[in-house]
Amino acid sequence: MENYFSLYFLGISIFILSLIYFNKQSLFNFSYLLFGIGILALFCNTALNETISSFFISSISVLIIAFLIGKYNSSKEIYKHLLAVTICSLPIVLSWSANITVQDYTFKIGPIHLVLILYGGLINVLSVLKYKILNRFVKHIDKEDTHLAFQLIFLGIGVYVGSFFASFFGVLLIALGATVSSFQTRDFKISLFTLTYSIFAIFIVKQNIEVIDLSLGKILFGFVLGVFSLLIFNLFSHAEKNSILNLLFPTIVQSLLVGLIIWLGTQKTDLGGFDAYLASLFGIISAQLFTGVFIKNLYVIVLSLAVGLGFAVMIKPNLDAENQNLKLPEIVSSSNSANKKAVDPFDLPGKNLEEITGNYKIDDTNSELTFQLGPKGGKTIGAIKLFTGQIKLTKVSENSEFKVEMPVNKLTTFNAYRDESLMEASYFNVAKFPKMNYWSKKMVAEDDYYTISGDFEMLGIKQNVDVNVKYLGKNEKGVPILIGKSSLDRTLFGMKPDPKEGNVVDFQFKIELLEIKP
Repeated sequence: MENYFSLYFLGISIFILSLIYFNKQSLFNFSYLLFGIGILALFCNTALNETISSFFISSISVLIIAFLIGKYNSSKEIYKHLLAVTICSLPIVLSWSANITVQDYTFKIGPIHLVLILYGGLINVLSVLKYKILNRFVKHIDKEDTHLAFQLIFLGIGVYVGSFFASFFGVLLIALGATVSSFQTRDFKISLFTLTYSIFAIFIVKQNIEVIDLSLGKILFGFVLGVFSLLIFNLFSHAEKNSILNLLFPTIVQSLLVGLIIWLGTQKTDLGGFDAYLASLFGIISAQLFTGVFIKNLYVIVLSLAVGLGFAVMIKPNLDAENQNLKLPEIVSSSNSANKKAVDPFDLPGKNLEEITGNYKIDDTNSELTFQLGPKGGKTIGAIKLFTGQIKLTKVSENSEFKVEMPVNKLTTFNAYRDESLMEASYFNVAKFPKMNYWSKKMVAEDDYYTISGDFEMLGIKQNVDVNVKYLGKNEKGVPILIGKSSLDRTLFGMKPDPKEGNVVDFQFKIELLEIKP
């Protein structure tokens, strides 16, 4: 579905570019109405997983009514402004008690959400009142700067409270109210900032972004890139009136830079990605608060969204995050009653391996082994897609044996280019060392899990590695399930240390056992 929204925003960007070129001031507000409708539709379809809903219909009604009132009866008088905001907010009642789920938060639309819309619509009024009060005590202060300063603090309070009560949906409601106000005042800066920020939820959900870490260089680079793209477009667009080349050049530059920072994340996560893209988008919406012409700033934002959504279609969600957690089948008790606790598999209670003594082999089609290494914000996460082994479980746990064989060419980091380089002599040297092996030497019972001490062989070097293993029980097919986790220092096996790449590899696995009958 994101490809349709990408085309939609691309169409709006072309429409806005034509307005800028032909200087059609009368259609500027209409272009912003199209932008607002697109944001609402994208949010409802992606973050709320529903396109046509009572909230979507009511929120679109709010925008259209605000646009019409602003077109035929715009006013900056406070009482008229309050009346317009109140009238425009009423359609939200149509979605009263509707269930909303955003980022695993589920709630019903109620009075607090109407209050958030009204608050967003009153930010401009509150800032005007604060300026008038302040001007009584401090003479000759700049009206525009003071107005913006109070707008920002009231916006910050609204976003803080809105996100507390309703996550990014609360931010969208603040943005909806601010947009209603902007059609009255013709001041779109706060509305544009909040509307764009609200759809960060879309990329966070779809691309499995856990955090946008400001301590990372790629995030700062993305932010600066966003500020640069806004400033450079305004600079070129003023260079020569109605010159199409001066409009197209920064357009091409911005599209290439946004695409580059997203693409770099597919090669190595600490070089770029969608978190860096969101930082660039945040740079744009932050810079537009203080500089530039509204319609030109809107164009840069819409173009960035079109490019970002286009890449979201071409680039699958971050497989790293999807493969961090083991996908366990349903575990059943001896009485076949389901145990459906949605918890970390390592928090599940372990069972005694003496219940399943015997000889087994690893089911290579249903077993998983995943790993990760690297610093926060730049982790490389992968899996070994196929591995085999034999396991002997005895009444005396110390005498049990584990033998596991892992073909190096079955290792993947979900990036074909990177995987190819890992197979070369400077890394795994697959031509000379095609397999990794593990042999247990001793197994000791610890509470509800077991610690296996054994030798791990990689690149022809053996080192002792301890592995924690837990027996969860049998699945619905009667197949025993073991899970385990451990870590190892790759530099002990002859690999060169690199803090950026990460030296310690953490891994976890889930194996299903097939009994070898005599």
